[in-house]
Amino acid sequence: MPSGRFPAPVGETPATARGAAMGNPAFIAILATLIAQVITSLIAYGVPVAAPEAVGDLGIDPANVGLYTSLLYGVATATALTCPGLIARYGAIRVAQVCFLFCTAGLLIGAGGLLSLVVLSAVVIGIGYGPPGPVAAHILANHTPPRHANLLFSIKQTGVPGGAALAGILVPVLVLALGWRGALIAMAAIPIVFGIVLIPMRARLDAERRPGAPLFRGGIAEPLFLVLRDPAIRWLCVAGLIFAGVQLCFGTFLVVFLVEVVRIDLIAAGVALSLFQVSGVVSRVALGWVADRFVAPRYLLAGVGVGTGGAAFLVAAMGPGWPIASIFAVTILAGIVSAAWSGIAFAETARIAGPEKTASAAGGMTFMMYGGVVFGPSGFTGLVALTGGFDAAFAGAAIASILGGLLILASPGVARRKPSPA
Repeated sequence: MPSGRFPAPVGETPATARGAAMGNPAFIAILATLIAQVITSLIAYGVPVAAPEAVGDLGIDPANVGLYTSLLYGVATATALTCPGLIARYGAIRVAQVCFLFCTAGLLIGAGGLLSLVVLSAVVIGIGYGPPGPVAAHILANHTPPRHANLLFSIKQTGVPGGAALAGILVPVLVLALGWRGALIAMAAIPIVFGIVLIPMRARLDAERRPGAPLFRGGIAEPLFLVLRDPAIRWLCVAGLIFAGVQLCFGTFLVVFLVEVVRIDLIAAGVALSLFQVSGVVSRVALGWVADRFVAPRYLLAGVGVGTGGAAFLVAAMGPGWPIASIFAVTILAGIVSAAWSGIAFAETARIAGPEKTASAAGGMTFMMYGGVVFGPSGFTGLVALTGGFDAAFAGAAIASILGGLLILASPGVARRKPSPA
């Protein structure tokens, strides 16, 4: 198994250092996993960000954008379970490249402009969105040093808010320039370009693939059963389900909420979403570093749950007339607390499962996370429809987040001590 150890820099010139970095399996692993996460996240968030312009043509209520996200993640939930066998037989990079093709196809289908085609696009993009999480976990577990697991898994997870932040910046500009259908067509080229970028990385990162490996050893649901029957992972995964659902409610509804309720324009709302996502990028890396050196994952993850609950109550309090600086400050806070958990959770899952079962355990964790994403936005939509506003929906998200934090404290598997530096 590749060690992932970083080479000593002594005596290197800048040019040779760059060459060593490009030949370093840990560097290549981080680069490949970031590409996979950023691109698929960008595509998954692209349609919801374009929703305020699309809903008029489609004849639907803006709050129904949550149903699109739920459908996309519902499909992704199922495809995440197929990953262990596909990765073993074809290699993680090849699986990621095929996922990019599905993302491109889904955008082109959605650009057809009919409600039925937009629904179909959610299915096709969902097929491509499910595998990258387990793909990235497999690559990192086999090509990076374990002592840096929380930091490296957290860096990998920055690709999710990073891609969403790009969507918040790029999609409104494309929509205003090309219309929402033209924006989807323009975005469809992005996965193709980065699928080509991954080609030279495959020789190193897919070297352990086994062409004769069975696709579904133990059945397609084996990754889910693996995490549910192991008490060391079970409650971590349940908390992940809650955290993921709440985080996606923020990401899915923030633009619509700010435009329709707080009454700011689409560009400002897109900036707010980008600030939310960028702050999540920073907090994921920071908390991953802290979890490797200073504070046990158990207490960091519990704090994330409580902090996210507080941020959700603050978002619910926003309304017309709020200063734009205050709106941005609240969205930054929400990003810091709600997005910081996933890298640490995946690193803990990989630690408990061990390298040989990382892909399966990550598939099970991804299934649970995406289950939260499926029910989170759809439940949020239901509360908005039932109460006629967003206040109760954000309050429900806050209570769920605090419950997730309490579950982490009760979990027997999440580390109570900071990792050894050895």
